[in-house]
Amino acid sequence: MFLTHGLNAYDELVPVEAVPSGRTSLQCPYCRRSLIARKGRVKGWHFAHDGETCREVAQDNDRITVPFYDRFDVGLSRRTFETLTAVRAGTYGNPKTLEQLGYVEYNQFARGGLGEWQLTTIGRIPFGEATLSAFADFQRERIAQKHAQLMDAIDMAARYDHLDHATAVIDLRLYRAQLARLLSCSLYLMEVTTGDGRALYKIGMTGRTAVERAAEVQAAVRPYLGDVQIRPLRVLAGRGLVERYALHRWRDSQHQVGSMGEFFQLEDRRRLLAEFTRLGDLDPNELEASIINQQDATAVSWNKMEEQALNNHSDLWQRLADGDTNGNLYTS
Repeated sequence: MFLTHGLNAYDELVPVEAVPSGRTSLQCPYCRRSLIARKGRVKGWHFAHDGETCREVAQDNDRITVPFYDRFDVGLSRRTFETLTAVRAGTYGNPKTLEQLGYVEYNQFARGGLGEWQLTTIGRIPFGEATLSAFADFQRERIAQKHAQLMDAIDMAARYDHLDHATAVIDLRLYRAQLARLLSCSLYLMEVTTGDGRALYKIGMTGRTAVERAAEVQAAVRPYLGDVQIRPLRVLAGRGLVERYALHRWRDSQHQVGSMGEFFQLEDRRRLLAEFTRLGDLDPNELEASIINQQDATAVSWNKMEEQALNNHSDLWQRLADGDTNGNLYTS
């Protein structure tokens, strides 16, 4: 798995974005070995071990991956995806297996009452055809499901005095830390007008203000586009989780500027603006609020969290679910 956070001397989780590339003073949350920040252009930014990679990080699984953040194949095999593609094209007659999996549904009112098979929200995601708001609602459900699974893993390990209890605790910490970073970022849409009047649109996420980000974009594109005017059209607070899907949704209109691929050429921007408007700022649910409220602390203190989990795990996890940031559970 990709390790995106390391522990500092205060047992706080620090994201890879916050440190320069190369050797760091941070440690692996699982094994406490030193970490190296890898910030290449091919793989996503992550930490590597300064030496042998520990067993927990070496495992090739997605147990702490944020669901549907940067992968949209929805776990389909090649054969199943081909069937889904055929249903989408109207060339597959009776996709019962896909219906059971929740990727398609039969609409008896389509085609003037003749009926037809149609893709559900999850079935539309691989093709980028689910709207931003529909995708965000679906992703939110999956995020909550994985959080519950990680909580259950801790509870089971503590109940049966399993050796993997410490690993399960760290898994939840890292999962919540990734969510905290993304929930702290805004999703933005900017209009970039070149000197000859051509309009490009940039989609991205940022933890800074729209004005600050616009200035950075202006400096980045100057070598390729010259002087440009940049106007933020939409800035949606707390919607960083949706950024990669938005790039996926409009990928066919992508316009490369240097090595930057987050720019788009659109003949009609109204649909794009309408979708951003419908999505709107995040209205945090209970889980999201609990994660956002501990953002400043960045992470739960490892020693305190482990000690309390071992002594009274049921009380600890109820407090985590309730977003309790009082007492000695969280560092400040």
